[in-house]
Amino acid sequence: MTMTTSFSASRLPSGWLRAFFAALHAVVLVWLLTAASFTMTYAATASSPYLGAATWQTAVGVATDAFLLGYGLPIPTSIGTLTLIPTLLAVLTVVLSSAGQRYFAVVGLRYLPYVAAGGFVAIILIGLFSGRGFTVLLPAVIAAVLCMGGAIANVGAAGRRLTSGEYSGPVAKKIRRTLALLPQWVRTGFARARVCLWWLLALATSGFLIAVTWAFSRVSEMTSQLSNSLLDTIALWLAQLAYLPTYIVWAGGYLTGAGYHIGAATYQVGHDPVGILPSIPILLAGPLTRWSAWLITGVVTMMGALAAWYTRRDDAASLLSHLGAAVSTGSALVAITTLAAWASGGGVTPGPLAHCGTRVVPMALATTITVALPYLLISVVLHRETLAWARVKISQAHEKINQARENRAISRSAAAQSAEQNPHSTAVDPEE
Repeated sequence: MTMTTSFSASRLPSGWLRAFFAALHAVVLVWLLTAASFTMTYAATASSPYLGAATWQTAVGVATDAFLLGYGLPIPTSIGTLTLIPTLLAVLTVVLSSAGQRYFAVVGLRYLPYVAAGGFVAIILIGLFSGRGFTVLLPAVIAAVLCMGGAIANVGAAGRRLTSGEYSGPVAKKIRRTLALLPQWVRTGFARARVCLWWLLALATSGFLIAVTWAFSRVSEMTSQLSNSLLDTIALWLAQLAYLPTYIVWAGGYLTGAGYHIGAATYQVGHDPVGILPSIPILLAGPLTRWSAWLITGVVTMMGALAAWYTRRDDAASLLSHLGAAVSTGSALVAITTLAAWASGGGVTPGPLAHCGTRVVPMALATTITVALPYLLISVVLHRETLAWARVKISQAHEKINQARENRAISRSAAAQSAEQNPHSTAVDPEE
């Protein structure tokens, strides 16, 4: 008697190891780039204000500290604990992870767990190698999330909705059923928020570049004062470049009216800047005098134009559905910009530079007023049902005005006829 037993074992997807190493490779490459820049600083001068008379091994250790700071691990220094994250490292992690997954042909949501594992293990290994042990658990989790972000960026719309044929497992079916519970206007609003976010990013980047160009002479003069050689200058610019996304968020906060702070120094549109800045060249790109509050109208105008374009494009949708999509878009934009303000804030604690960046509550209020509300109002005002209602009301008002004019004309005509028939009826006898 022959018995055949079948086992239904769930196997790992093909290419899972490549997905793991794609994320691990991205994180390690970011660490190497950071280490290379700090080693170049050491090579430029052995008496750097930060490195002192350090050896190159110490320079690599400082580079590792700066690298882990990019994933949220504070760095203790002689003047306090540094918590301001070099956000360019996080952006590089997402970009390199995305590029690595495309290179190794492991694009798809089914690789998310293995991509996250690769980023997590990379940080753990670097932490063990540098002698920091498991104090890097939080940076490891953040690196895993960033690598997953790179994986999601590679997936098309059909993949994100799990409607592609490759997602046929029970988990994909459960997620599809969960997504089906979301109203269509919610999904439409989130999709539009992504496009609006790119436009806001472009506006903030343009504002930052204009400010740097305007103040380039001041920035370059301080750079020359702090540098003793060409390599020293390059290292100084690389250190400032690590905070490029942070500066763009601050510029966006300034343009929306929330402003930003660098310790006690406050910068807000329509107000004179006050406070003393630290000796960092790029910070001199901030305004030295009061800039007109009319700058805020740039953000308002852009959001109104986007709302008008989406309203005319989605002309068939009902007013209620369109209103829901606009509320979803505005809410998502406020949440994302507030999260960006939180992530780009930090400083050196304790001390006068304990907080630098755009504060969370002012950012939420400013983006609600200058981003979400204009988008919502224009979306409602320009909708076809609103315009049709306005036409009816205007037509009714015209009819009432014309009727009132006709009534006045009839009254005047009747009064004139009465006056002709009784010319002395209203006259007063002077002898009475």
